[in-house]
Amino acid sequence: MAKKTHGGKRLGAGRPVGPDGPVITIAASVPGGLVERLDALAADQGWSRSEAITRAIRGLLGKRSPKG
Repeated sequence: MAKKTHGGKRLGAGRPVGPDGPVITIAASVPGGLVERLDALAADQGWSRSEAITRAIRGLLGKRSPKG
């Protein structure tokens, strides 16, 4: 039997793990005007849309106490 050359664990394979745990893809409905503003901000800062959303969520959660 031939040696397998595909599959198995590889360094750097799989979804990235960030400081808050594994990265999870989410879907959300957002008004078009907000997306345009977000994309403009991301472009100005050199961020991806995903990074801009992550920063926005962290900012929102940082302003609230864990109890609400």
